[in-house]
Amino acid sequence: MQEPKLKTIAHHIERTYGGKKLPPRYDWKRDPDGISNDGHIPINRCYHCAHRFVGSKLAAFCVVCDTAMTIDKDPRHFELVATRIRIPEDIIDEKSYQDKMSIPDVSDAMKPGFFRADQLV
Repeated sequence: MQEPKLKTIAHHIERTYGGKKLPPRYDWKRDPDGISNDGHIPINRCYHCAHRFVGSKLAAFCVVCDTAMTIDKDPRHFELVATRIRIPEDIIDEKSYQDKMSIPDVSDAMKPGFFRADQLV
């Protein structure tokens, strides 16, 4: 007598990698948003979630996906990945968006006319 085959239903299980939940995966085969170029993933998109990000011509994953998939706690890796800022779809110029998201220089904060938050108390 042949034993019945069991079917595992795992769609309700939360997928984690290294204990961190991954962002939703974009379906490149169906390509519901029409992002792909003749079936190829564009160089300006994350391979996992399909978001655009700054510096996407040099890397395959955005900061959110790369951080979620990284088990290593090396701070140098996170410094490198932190430059991969996700870009909203309506932004055309990556450079201007990167400049907008950069941290301003605070060396001018001690000049007259500027004050620190603790001086308000």
